[in-house]
Amino acid sequence: MAMIKCPECGSVVSDKARNCPSCGNPIDTKVYCPKCGSSNVSVISGFSKATSVLMFGVLAANNVKSTYKCNSCGLKF
Repeated sequence: MAMIKCPECGSVVSDKARNCPSCGNPIDTKVYCPKCGSSNVSVISGFSKATSVLMFGVLAANNVKSTYKCNSCGLKF
């Protein structure tokens, strides 16, 4: 759990919070691609990771260590 600043009032808020407890401002919790900035991101499932390991072994390391995949540019992060 990370602590972030509320963009409205500047108070310290958990990144898991939906709203700031001080001012009630909604907190943006979307995941954005670090390469292209798109919010069109999907979670890489555990089944997909296991299948990659069974099919490609060590070559699937990038897929296994990544949590998200950008549907716009294809980056796994």
